[in-house]
Amino acid sequence: MNKKTINQKGVIMKKILISLVVVFCLAIVSIAQTNNSIFIPNITKEKVKQVIVAKTMQNNWAVKNDNNYSLDIYKIKDDATSMFLYGSDFNMRPEDRVHFNILERNNGVQITFNANVVTNPGSGYEKPTNAPLLESSMEKILKDLFLGNYSYNLKYTVKNKYVLVSDTKDTIYKDSNKRIGEKRKAIKVNNHVVYDTSKDSIDNFFKKCKEEYLILDIENEDKSIDTYYIKRTYVAPTYEDYL
Repeated sequence: MNKKTINQKGVIMKKILISLVVVFCLAIVSIAQTNNSIFIPNITKEKVKQVIVAKTMQNNWAVKNDNNYSLDIYKIKDDATSMFLYGSDFNMRPEDRVHFNILERNNGVQITFNANVVTNPGSGYEKPTNAPLLESSMEKILKDLFLGNYSYNLKYTVKNKYVLVSDTKDTIYKDSNKRIGEKRKAIKVNNHVVYDTSKDSIDNFFKKCKEEYLILDIENEDKSIDTYYIKRTYVAPTYEDYL
């Protein structure tokens, strides 16, 4: 087997691996079930559209269609992974597209949306593929913009036996005399041992923010334990910044 053949096989294997990773990520997001419908109180649909367009334009999105009850935005994808997975010999650059249905009711606006990656955009050979990762990202953008959210203002990664935690400038402690700092090992979260608790359950403690304080038992280098109480804070919606 010559060197050229080996290199070709290596490229093929790399492409297959990228495909498998993307499929796996899509499956995880699909299981998580994005909420594709959001009600925003005390606002008009004209303002909702204005905010969505202004916010997404910051990340190179553009308006494809806009009418009385809907809005479509798109962004051309030119990264290597997207072009490999969704490009074609006809057009190597696919498009991300998000379609919003926007209806005024009950002194507010109901938004439903869906997202696709489109192969061969702008031609008679268009092929849309549902994009759950993009839908999940868009759900977060809409909630941050219009509804606000609760947060403990921590950075974290769930490991098998611990959670790697770092605080931020916005982290608020019950006892302000000591701080977590960067990349510390939390072996208990809200009195649940990380080793004996599912990753999803641990993740939910951080993401869903149901308790006024998040309790973290942090292991020191000498195996002693420090307990930190992290206050839940409300982050107000930001849509007025775009009006």
